[in-house]
Amino acid sequence: MVPCSTSADADEFEVLARASAGSLFVSRTDVFHRGTDFVAPERSRFERGTVRERELFGFPSPGDPYWNDQTVRGVQQQYPNIAMTPYEVVN
Repeated sequence: MVPCSTSADADEFEVLARASAGSLFVSRTDVFHRGTDFVAPERSRFERGTVRERELFGFPSPGDPYWNDQTVRGVQQQYPNIAMTPYEVVN
């Protein structure tokens, strides 16, 4: 798979990836996936994941210097159903 800047670019490099149910396909978060509509309400690969699963996709761990009030609010705004309690900064 090749990350592309537009879906028109993707047509040139498109590759069919088939697997049986229960298979694991690992890719980077910038790989375009035609079968998943992440802009629909309640659709996100992060909102239902555990802290550990988010870390595997590049989310900073709770307690990382990245997390502050602004970044916690920003992620909460981007993913309204995500549980941000583990990332909240204790002042």
